[in-house]
Amino acid sequence: AIAEKTEGPEHPSTGTSINNLAGLLYAQGDYDGANPLYTRALALAEKTEGPEHPSTGISLNNLAGLLYTQGDYDGAKLLYTRALAIAEKIEGPEHPSTGRCLNNLAGLLSAQGDYDGAKPLYTRALAITEKALGPKHPNTEGVRNNLARLKGKMRS
Repeated sequence: AIAEKTEGPEHPSTGTSINNLAGLLYAQGDYDGANPLYTRALALAEKTEGPEHPSTGISLNNLAGLLYTQGDYDGAKLLYTRALAIAEKIEGPEHPSTGRCLNNLAGLLSAQGDYDGAKPLYTRALAITEKALGPKHPNTEGVRNNLARLKGKMRS
């Protein structure tokens, strides 16, 4: 409410506040409450920052995560793919954001049973996070664990 009043309803700060509120609702399991807020935050980011801005990528990634949780794998895949394209183009192919997007898309593919599609994404995400964040960083260890779980599924 403060951001909308002081900055205006279409200011990037307002979008960030909306995105953060959606994140809280998502964390509390209120997916129906989070969805319209994530959707509004994405629309605001696209309008105020542009379709290829990192803020738009973050909003895409967040809404994709919600759709994934709700079982809308096709919708999530479209958004994760778009977020990855933004991260690669704007932040670079070796940026931690690119690694995060790769990890998220790989997780979705793995959940769909597309292990062959997920493996190179996890492998690339691991290389990026190891280089950018170090081998012992929690994000790196998370990707490493995801890749190990995937390899276990592939052997089964």
